[in-house]
Amino acid sequence: MELAELLRLNELWGPVYPYLARHVQEVLPPEAKEILELGPFSGGITWALAEVLPYAFFTIGEERQEVRDWLKEEGRKRRLLNRLHLVNTPLKPLAFPDERFEGVIFRGAFFFLDVDVLKEIYRVLKRGGKGFVGGGFGKFTPPAVIKSIAEESRQLNYRLGKRWLAVEEVKNIVLAAGLSHSCQICTEGGLWVIVEK
Repeated sequence: MELAELLRLNELWGPVYPYLARHVQEVLPPEAKEILELGPFSGGITWALAEVLPYAFFTIGEERQEVRDWLKEEGRKRRLLNRLHLVNTPLKPLAFPDERFEGVIFRGAFFFLDVDVLKEIYRVLKRGGKGFVGGGFGKFTPPAVIKSIAEESRQLNYRLGKRWLAVEEVKNIVLAAGLSHSCQICTEGGLWVIVEK
């Protein structure tokens, strides 16, 4: 993934994040205090959630140093470094102990999602925790906001190597992970796997 295109995509989605975070907040446990966001598209949802969840602490897991450097600078600008932990971790295995987080967020997951990644997300969730995994604008984003960024977003996603997965393919990943009892597939505002432990 080219860093410049990745950062442009994150910037482009700026107007979406508050709406998408509202969707995420609706899914996460109301008392969630320890929240993990995964992958190179992290940051936007964390920043938006931090504004409405003042007692929550956020961890962002990402392998690339240059992305973590950018996230640290963005966190500093928002005065969130006292509530933010940046961790160098692959997606599989995640560098966290079992049952560590009440909430796990992975937007842009379909670039990377497979059986092992889904199992890892489930592993690091606490009992009663929930994961919000997938891609899309979320159910609260106004059509005008979507329209204003949709074409450039699609082109950037294509250049960055996005896989477009059908609902049936996602169902097969959930089934192969042995997590059909713990996952619900949601097509409202995108394609999401809601993971519950």
